[in-house]
Amino acid sequence: MKKYYFSSIALMAILVTSIGGQQSASALLGSNALPAGGTLDFYELLDGSGSIAPSDFTTMIGGTTAALSAALGPSEFGKVRVTVIQFSNSAPVECQQMINSAADVTTLNNCINAIVQVQGGTCMSCAFNTVTAELGTSPLNGPNDRSIVDLVTDGVPNSEASTTTAVANAITAGLDSNVALAIGQFANPPFLQTLTSPGVSPGPLNPNPLPDPLVQGFVLNVAGFQEFADAMLAKFQISVGPAVGGEFLPIDSAALLLAGAQTNAVWIMSALAVIGSVAFGALYITSKKN
Repeated sequence: MKKYYFSSIALMAILVTSIGGQQSASALLGSNALPAGGTLDFYELLDGSGSIAPSDFTTMIGGTTAALSAALGPSEFGKVRVTVIQFSNSAPVECQQMINSAADVTTLNNCINAIVQVQGGTCMSCAFNTVTAELGTSPLNGPNDRSIVDLVTDGVPNSEASTTTAVANAITAGLDSNVALAIGQFANPPFLQTLTSPGVSPGPLNPNPLPDPLVQGFVLNVAGFQEFADAMLAKFQISVGPAVGGEFLPIDSAALLLAGAQTNAVWIMSALAVIGSVAFGALYITSKKN
């Protein structure tokens, strides 16, 4: 079992998943922006460039699979497709899975765990060009379907101009939302803010609470890869939730971003047991409307 850094916000969300039976945590985070009966086409763009140490890339992969496992439950089955793209010198599709069952989540996570870091350049525009190509052939292109890109990077692109153009092309092709996670001091959040969509541009940096990504794109900037799992879980739950109806639950990003400095490393199952008695007293959740 790997060790992850989880804030109390993230842990309580996982607790809801474990206690809620057939209701996953993300089922309680439904967005009002997705039309009834809509399906979510979710694109995860992972930076595989040489500026990321292999150990940090491993942490990024582990945080991604942990967040997916927490965010994808029975309420999402048949309503979410996940595509994972690694960008470096190029940007191939590494994994793609329609989530119809728990077995599909396992298949997706096994694929993600097998991704080999390229350790080349940072062709961010390549990633969005791949998204544009995928949108052109996606079966999830009905009038009630929506698409979200989640970009993860620790640096700057090979070309800001090319990236800006590639994002614009993806939006023209049907991309509905673009959010980003900037890791560490060498990322460029102000530039990433100019790429966010929809809503005002530049999108907000570290908004509190996190907005519905189908209403307002945003950028989270965390100190390092230790905080990655927290931020990834929150973004997945705020993004994947639109596949389900119900009440939208904002997430406190201030607590999220401070978690790395305020908490120690904990084993996930141990932490669940420790906070189990107080979690529901600290967090009020309105469940999905029927």
